[in-house]
Amino acid sequence: MIVLIVLGFIIGSFLNVCVCRIPLGESIVYPASSCRSCSEKIKVFDLIPILSYLVLKGRCRTCGEKISIRYPLIELLNGCLFGLIYWRYGLNLVSIKFIIMIEFLIVIALIDYDTKYVYSKNTYSGMGIGLILDIYLQAFNKICIIDYLLGLLLGIVTIGTIVAVTKAMGAGDIEISALIGIFVGWKLMLLTIFFSLVIGSVISIILVISNRRGLKDEIAFGPYLAMGSIISCLYGTHIIDFYLKTVM
Repeated sequence: MIVLIVLGFIIGSFLNVCVCRIPLGESIVYPASSCRSCSEKIKVFDLIPILSYLVLKGRCRTCGEKISIRYPLIELLNGCLFGLIYWRYGLNLVSIKFIIMIEFLIVIALIDYDTKYVYSKNTYSGMGIGLILDIYLQAFNKICIIDYLLGLLLGIVTIGTIVAVTKAMGAGDIEISALIGIFVGWKLMLLTIFFSLVIGSVISIILVISNRRGLKDEIAFGPYLAMGSIISCLYGTHIIDFYLKTVM
């Protein structure tokens, strides 16, 4: 598990690069990372996830410009999520599938939060990979691919209806829902929608009460969908089993 968590930290660092560069239309692999303030290339020993931030006290080694706390937080979060998925599912194709989905969602959600824009190349790439994994797992009788196609359809129809009626979300949220659906299937997609709406509503109410946003302001719903899907991946089957035992 330790190795997997460390891998999560490292990949989390790469996710930060994606979040910074994709909105600018820059390559996510070249050139090497550099300070956004002084343009100095960041040394390899200053790229160690979390540790480098602590050693540098959150500032560029060259110019002293403050480094966003979000960088180490995303690295830490990603490592923890790797560990939680491994703890929940072990190391297999299902856990790898969920990890891939989460990586896409972290990038998409953070960009959505920063810019209120969802890049279709990210969502469609994720959907394509999810579909390939579904087909592969179906070939070995590990899943029923119909459940996952229904998950995709459920995400599109449900969030699409909310977008059309409320105008509070954007078309990109429909794409994010479709991506999640193809990875988790219709049962966990139902829970994802429920959790994301609850989380989004609570946070929106808090923001409105604190005068940080208006009632008619468009919200970046991507982060809430991401949070809802992660909760569903980790605890969804337990929640469904508990509900069925209680009701039935």
